Amino acid sequence: MTKTLDFLFDFGSPDAYLAPKVLPQIAERTGARVNYIPCLLGGIFKGADTQSPMQADGNIPAKMQYERLEMQRFITRHDLWRFAFNPDLPVNTLPLMRSTGAQDPFSAPQKCFFSRPAKNIFKLTNINSASRP
Repeated sequence: MTKTLDFLFDFGSPDAYLAPKVLPQIAERTGARVNYIPCLLGGIFKGADTQSPMQADGNIPAKMQYERLEMQRFITRHDLWRFAFNPDLPVNTLPLMRSTGAQDPFSAPQKCFFSRPAKNIFKLTNINSASRP
């Protein structure tokens, strides 16, 4: 029986951008198949009567600093040095997610995730290894 991992994502989530960078290696190592499923996080938050962590915790500096530290640890551990946090988050991803849902992201999940819109949201930089901490 093939193991399957359903990975729900919204382009507006930094974690949902970073995780797919390592999911293929995890799938290969475990023999699992990854289903990339677009979802609208804003709709989920609204339906759960809550907010995104950035909105809910944005006025708690220590919590946001820790979130950034954890993200940096992940970036460092997985050698993802081209990522730069978008200071304009949260962004409205509804039109982008609608167009993603209208396509078939399952036929080419890597194209879906590493498309120009995702790169624009997370502002990939040209940091070389010499500038790493």
